[in-house]
Amino acid sequence: MFAGVMMLNSKQPVSSEYKKALFQNLSRRPEEDIVELSFEHAYMVQAKVGALTSYDGLLKHEPHAASLLAGEPLGPAGNIDDDHKLIDRELAEGSYPALRGCRGTFCGASYGEAEGEPVLHLFSDKLGVRPIYYWRDDEMVVFATALRILEALPFVPKVRDDVGVAESVAFGYPLAERTQYVGINVLREAEIVTFSSPGMTKTCYWRWDQVPTREMVDKDALEKAYNLFMDTINIRRRGDREVGAFLSGGMDSRAIVAMLHASGAVIQAINFSPDRSQDQALASAFAEQIGVPFFAAPRQDSPKDGFRMALTRFVRDCIDSGEIKAERPNSLWSGDGGSVGLGNVHLDDKLLSLLRNGERRSAIKHFFHICQIGFPYRLLQSQNRKLVAEILRSGVENELDRLECADPGQAMFLFLMANDQRKHLYDVYEDLDLHRLEYQLPFFDSDLLEFICGLPVDYRNNHRFYTDWFSVFPESTREVPWQTYPGHVDCPLPIPENLSYQWGPPPPQKLSTKIASRVSSGIEALRLALDPADLGPVPRSRLLALAGIQLLCIKDYSYAVKAAARYRLG
Repeated sequence: MFAGVMMLNSKQPVSSEYKKALFQNLSRRPEEDIVELSFEHAYMVQAKVGALTSYDGLLKHEPHAASLLAGEPLGPAGNIDDDHKLIDRELAEGSYPALRGCRGTFCGASYGEAEGEPVLHLFSDKLGVRPIYYWRDDEMVVFATALRILEALPFVPKVRDDVGVAESVAFGYPLAERTQYVGINVLREAEIVTFSSPGMTKTCYWRWDQVPTREMVDKDALEKAYNLFMDTINIRRRGDREVGAFLSGGMDSRAIVAMLHASGAVIQAINFSPDRSQDQALASAFAEQIGVPFFAAPRQDSPKDGFRMALTRFVRDCIDSGEIKAERPNSLWSGDGGSVGLGNVHLDDKLLSLLRNGERRSAIKHFFHICQIGFPYRLLQSQNRKLVAEILRSGVENELDRLECADPGQAMFLFLMANDQRKHLYDVYEDLDLHRLEYQLPFFDSDLLEFICGLPVDYRNNHRFYTDWFSVFPESTREVPWQTYPGHVDCPLPIPENLSYQWGPPPPQKLSTKIASRVSSGIEALRLALDPADLGPVPRSRLLALAGIQLLCIKDYSYAVKAAARYRLG
């Protein structure tokens, strides 16, 4: 993780106030070992987590240049330090063959001087999975790998972006490069943003919409995908004998564990699912089938602080107690990216048909329906409801317009990859200073995704390709049933009865739990209503009404209270 500031005026040095604020806010761990890089016109701080690799992520070019790297490029040089050198050289030269050849998830910042003027390059991986946030004005540019750092800096203004907030409420994340703050942006996929005294330029070094479609729907395609996936596993494993891997009841983590097992790795499988769920029971059965140690801790269906934070605490406890025996215990194998990348989750055949018939608005409406994307419009006054609805629709349309795909269905898939999946793990990297965990992410391997993108989108839809792909995996992969998405290809094996289903109706809450939850939500609504902070389009009268409804337990509007809270920054 890293952060920094560069002055855009070559005659202006970095003030001690800026340096102190960056140093103090990089990490929330008091004992953090922070490296400082101080130049006349720039200042950068870095802390190494060390979960993925022993490489320190730092290239120094004394006295006027340095480059920082987070993550693992998995590029053409074959090792991380030489990949870093290649990337740094390409940024200076303006030609990017090595960057285009990188398969991993990474980001970086490269500072130097050109003809005595300061120049800063920020760069992301091909999908932008690891974030870099930045803010600039006429005097400086400030950047960081966690949004919380920019939020904590007193010299970076925090002005609410109502578009970004509305998108966060509806989608769970702002679209495009937006955050919930005006002027604070995040790098897009395969993006290089360069800052110098003349201004800012953006370069896209790889285009997903230029990947050609190949009419491959036969066993040859399945075997090529299998071999490529094996390669994605091996280059990340780097010969580790003992590894830790998440294992749920679905296909993504099973594919990874099956491949690790086939490659000879000794696996500690970890499960964090509700008790007596398909996710737990089917994962346990598969682990037993292939003889892999299985460690499970039942979790609540809806953890109070969210699934990701609860998972992080569980894994951290497992590591600290010695339950996870692996050569890199802080680096766990995860199936993130598989369901959308290979299974086309959030798309269906009707959506593809609407898009191809030119009925884009109907397609977006259907997309919102199948993904349960919505906004608590009754929270707003009537004049703002149409405005927010238009914000959400036009946000999707603008993203589709930037893609030059021959097939509109492929454009919708890439919309999901460049937004939903790009930002899928941002919360993990946001708290990296505290939990110190990294994930091995083979489904985000860009070579694998390039091959998958080249297959017909209809074949990939509803897990059709994915289910066929399982046919070339070791037989043990298919001898235990797996959990499937509603409306997608069913598992050919019978699912044991009396197990809860991830997408089924939630279990009934105890009356005491339900009352406590609504009262807590009502108190939060009352606090927001009485808070003098600006809440944008949310009128306080609506919050007072919500507070009464929640406190009296008339109906559950906790989702609307949470939405209103997003409009209060700070």
